[in-house]
Amino acid sequence: MLSAFTLSACKKTTRLEGRWRGVKVEGSSQALRPVYAQVTQYATDLEIIAHNNMITVEMPPGKLARTAEFNVQKDQPSELVILVTGGEQETFTFEKENTMKWLVAEGTYIVFNRRQ
Repeated sequence: MLSAFTLSACKKTTRLEGRWRGVKVEGSSQALRPVYAQVTQYATDLEIIAHNNMITVEMPPGKLARTAEFNVQKDQPSELVILVTGGEQETFTFEKENTMKWLVAEGTYIVFNRRQ
């Protein structure tokens, strides 16, 4: 359903630096409506930890993590697109300094807040 991974970057992107905690699911995917509570719980269990050229996605934090390399495909002020080894493309959008959205399905995002 949703991919999770630890990434080592070829190009550093400082917007990802720090700890990010999933806070909610956003979007209009009809397929999610019957399982919205479960998907929301899954999203709030996610944590992303980024430092230098490394990013770790844990689900739930401290329990499971995946590893893959990625290359930055697009780096714009409000959007970061990466290509993960194996061909998966992941898109992150940044609307506010401490808020990031991870596109997990068409029209569906997991929203993360930066932790201090």
